[in-house]
Amino acid sequence: MVSLLIAQARYGFSFSLSPAIVPAVLLTAFTGTMIGYGLGHSVPNPMVTQLVTQLLLFVMAQVIRAGLTSGLVTDLASCYLILVGWTAAGWLMTAWVVGRRH
Repeated sequence: MVSLLIAQARYGFSFSLSPAIVPAVLLTAFTGTMIGYGLGHSVPNPMVTQLVTQLLLFVMAQVIRAGLTSGLVTDLASCYLILVGWTAAGWLMTAWVVGRRH
């Protein structure tokens, strides 16, 4: 939160919270959890996990940015589709890892 306030003061833009921030935050939190848990338990190489999460962070940032500002994010629908796809992949990977343990 502090970094957002510092950025606002430094770059001179204002936030315009929209109702889209609620599903954006919930979806990014769930996606991050599922991807992190699934990859953390199924991929032995931590560099692969880091690569996937770093790439996914850019999409998550776009979705959150769209909920905090207006006019800065274009093609938001594709960002949501990518995030939903990764959420489903993370959930399936997590289910597979948990099922494999039994």
